Amino acid sequence: MILIDNIQILKRNHPLVWEKMKRLEEEGLDNGVKIEDSRSGLPTICVERDQQSYFIHSKYDPLNEAERFVNQYSEEELRKYKHVLFYGTGLGYHIERFVKKFNLPFTIYEPNGTIFYHFLSNQSLREKWGKLLQDIYIELEKGDRARFFKQFLEQVKEKVLFIPLPGYERAFSETYEDFTNEFTELLSTKQFSMNADQAFEKLWTINSMLNFSQTMFTPNILTEKKRYFEKKPAILVAAGPSLQEEIVNLRYIKENGLAYIFSVGSAINALVEYGIFPDAACTYDPQPHNFHVFEKVVSKEIKSIPLIYGTSVCSETVKRYTGPLLHMTMNQDTITPFYINNVPSDEVIFDAPTIAVVTLQLLIKMECTPIILVGQNLAFKNNQYYATGIDYQPYEHQLKQTDLVEDVYGNLVNTSEEFNRMRTELEMHLSHHAGYEVINTTKGGARIRGTAFQPLEEVIYNRLKNKVVEEEWFKSDLLSVKRTIRQQAELMETEYEELLQLLNQVDELFIDMNRLKGNNKLNKLEKKFTEFDKVIRRIMNNSFFLVFLKPMNRVQLELLTKHITEIRFENNLPNKVEKVIGEFGKFLYGCKKDLDHVNPIFREMQETIKDSVDIKIVTANR
Repeated sequence: MILIDNIQILKRNHPLVWEKMKRLEEEGLDNGVKIEDSRSGLPTICVERDQQSYFIHSKYDPLNEAERFVNQYSEEELRKYKHVLFYGTGLGYHIERFVKKFNLPFTIYEPNGTIFYHFLSNQSLREKWGKLLQDIYIELEKGDRARFFKQFLEQVKEKVLFIPLPGYERAFSETYEDFTNEFTELLSTKQFSMNADQAFEKLWTINSMLNFSQTMFTPNILTEKKRYFEKKPAILVAAGPSLQEEIVNLRYIKENGLAYIFSVGSAINALVEYGIFPDAACTYDPQPHNFHVFEKVVSKEIKSIPLIYGTSVCSETVKRYTGPLLHMTMNQDTITPFYINNVPSDEVIFDAPTIAVVTLQLLIKMECTPIILVGQNLAFKNNQYYATGIDYQPYEHQLKQTDLVEDVYGNLVNTSEEFNRMRTELEMHLSHHAGYEVINTTKGGARIRGTAFQPLEEVIYNRLKNKVVEEEWFKSDLLSVKRTIRQQAELMETEYEELLQLLNQVDELFIDMNRLKGNNKLNKLEKKFTEFDKVIRRIMNNSFFLVFLKPMNRVQLELLTKHITEIRFENNLPNKVEKVIGEFGKFLYGCKKDLDHVNPIFREMQETIKDSVDIKIVTANR
């Protein structure tokens, strides 16, 4: 039976865990998990699995074992970590020794509810861990693990040390392996996302500003063109080496209008080389080199291929492309949703590591069916990275073959870390749309979970029998820029002026705080902190800050957020002044630098909006 103290702590601090323990008590504990006495007299846990016995702790001396386990970690090694995730509680011996030695906040993930029940029946939470225990997650049913990953990765911003209890690796080897694989993959994705934020956060905003003069005049493909694609087959053509094997099939599909063909990335060059013009090309990369993908199309003066661009794409791509333009609003673009304030949230496309994932989202939102993948190798084929017809070469790091993965035939094929990340992202998006029909026709490509493999010639024979493509689907009637855009521009002008005043107020408050600290007038500092809080709240709610500066400083803001609680509870007022000026000053200095940088672009954008209201254009002819 669970100790009374533990019941009270769970009810107060971890009510969901308490509910799970009650349910477990009602439904019955796992009979294969038992408490036994070790030779030292302390209890240990024995797990019976597949006619074998596994001890979670030493059956001789659990405390001595825990001491040896914790001694493998040094003070120097742990300086870089701010949080610990313990996988497996057992009876808590290792956690108790670790916390006593290192005093770090921690979270527990327990994959076996019965073991945690025994822990609560034998050990006191109050005596052991106090306030260092941040949270407890118990895996009792399908979905618990996914919920943990989502919550934990959102809540914990610090660097995390993962410590599995070795007994669990032996007793629950499959569960442990699944967990660690998923956790490692998600941490890698989160790190990739943070790295992407840091690399692109300013480009996304600046590109969105520079593109807006086109975006406000071009059709939103989801809002205005979805009717052409609903319930129609769509082919997503990527640039993998298997693409060259499908040229004859793609030409037949194009000539007979059997499906809409969307090219992604460099695939447009291979298709154009073979005289196949896709129904649309898609692009989203914010980096300056993105335009090189379309140089062949522009140099050949091909003006009949529509380009669907993500609104935060490299502005040179939009500026120099000579064919028809349509846009899709990206989640990294905060400009378009503010000025065109009727962009539904379900029509926003999420940024991803590859244009294939972005386009897959678009096709699903347009309700294309089935979606057919061509040239989506996500692996090397005869050491090739790209299909024939693509002139430029991949970077050296892209050619590094790091892993073997299963291909569509069940064989092993060479892949890379980059390809693996792309495949994982594709699979994640497909898992959110379970049951949506996606056919992978890539011969020799990596197996993609959530798709069914079928050769393209079979798909043509069985599924693509009638013409579905409307040739001039991308053409639009006369469009005019709505007056609401000018109203939003006028509102933003007011917010811009207010932000300048607020930033000046912060500078004055910093001067006052330093002066009062230097004169030792600490009783007046509290009033200044209150004033500072009010000004900061107004800055954080200012539309210019939210639309332009916050997205350009998202990583820095995340770092600042980590320090805010520490600053709030600092009782030493001189130290508090140092921390406020140090942390907020650094963040606001970055914002002011960005403000200076975007100001000329902002002024030009505002003037363009003012001059463009009620100007009408034919979007098909730009």
